[in-house]
Amino acid sequence: MGFRRPLPLAKRTDPWAVALRAHKALAERSGLPAHILEDKERFFVFMMHGYDETAWLEDQKARTRGKVIDVFNSTSLSDDQLHALANLARELLGTDEHRITSHWQRGRK
Repeated sequence: MGFRRPLPLAKRTDPWAVALRAHKALAERSGLPAHILEDKERFFVFMMHGYDETAWLEDQKARTRGKVIDVFNSTSLSDDQLHALANLARELLGTDEHRITSHWQRGRK
């Protein structure tokens, strides 16, 4: 018999987490890793720069110790994933509040 533990109260009431659950299918189609989607500010930074800046900063520190961290960036997304990401951003951020620039919509309108 399967048992699903209920979400912690913070995840049930956090507006960002609630919105992500409401658009779960679109989030999955976007191809973004969960660690970028789950943190609102990390998602904003990704949308502004096109790469996971938090991981990039960690990578810069790691390189001083001779290690490299794989940094997720938008160039690894397909056109369909970019289209899903643009739609997800519109749903989560609202088109009046934030504009999705053309580099997120390679060839799609």
